[in-house]
Amino acid sequence: MPDPITVKVDYFFEDIGNSGWTETFYFTDTDITVARDRAETKYVTQRLSLLTGSYSLRELRVSDVAILRDSLVKSYTFAQGLGNYPAVAGARDEQPWDALLVRIEAGALNRRSLLMRGLPGGLVDPVGVYTPSALWSRRFAAFRASCLAAPPFQIRTQTSGPGFRADNINIGPGGWTISLNFLAGPPPSFVAGRIVRISGVKGAAFINGLWKIYQVIGNAVLMEQKRRPAVGNVLITGSAKLITIGFSNFTNLIPERGVKKSTGRPFDEPRGRRRVNQG
Repeated sequence: MPDPITVKVDYFFEDIGNSGWTETFYFTDTDITVARDRAETKYVTQRLSLLTGSYSLRELRVSDVAILRDSLVKSYTFAQGLGNYPAVAGARDEQPWDALLVRIEAGALNRRSLLMRGLPGGLVDPVGVYTPSALWSRRFAAFRASCLAAPPFQIRTQTSGPGFRADNINIGPGGWTISLNFLAGPPPSFVAGRIVRISGVKGAAFINGLWKIYQVIGNAVLMEQKRRPAVGNVLITGSAKLITIGFSNFTNLIPERGVKKSTGRPFDEPRGRRRVNQG
């Protein structure tokens, strides 16, 4: 039996005017193809039942979090992904920047928010009071149950250890690698495969942030990252902390209040190489 993988799934929505938003979750599955099918059956029907006819799910994308820039995609026409929550008499559907703030709980300690957009008119009032109808409450309960059903969606968590001051940091050729140098030797916990957060660096761009250790040689900790190359001085200094990234199962979803927030990046803006599989 194959080892389980942690999957990231992005659901891309838009309205007829091309204003879009994304809803992102994680879960555990056996492989990426099975995960793509499960991402559809687990979420799409229940989510469309809460989405009005002014909005559509246009695409879902799944990726193994351990593999960079590789994914499977399923696309929908506007009609295929159209929401089916009935129009409310005498009320227009809410605009895409109007959202219901849903608090997601994952155990006693972990929290995150889902901004649920594509709402029917009157679900939240101008000051944010949430007033669900009986139909909305029933459909939201089914949506919650689907998110919690095995395998449950998950929250991505991040914890950090103590900070260590590097005596100097050397930017490698092209900026895709850096070397943290500790004159007294690197901390014993700094081993290949661990994630490190660099902070406090001045005189160079794009170094502060997350890096992955790929090798430790003597007093040097060699690290790499794939998002953007570092640029700046050859020798600088900064602080390094080990980061532990984990995933915690959803235990509850609680609708709270209405909010207004920009939808951000259009759903179809290019985001790197994809292994497209239309369905």
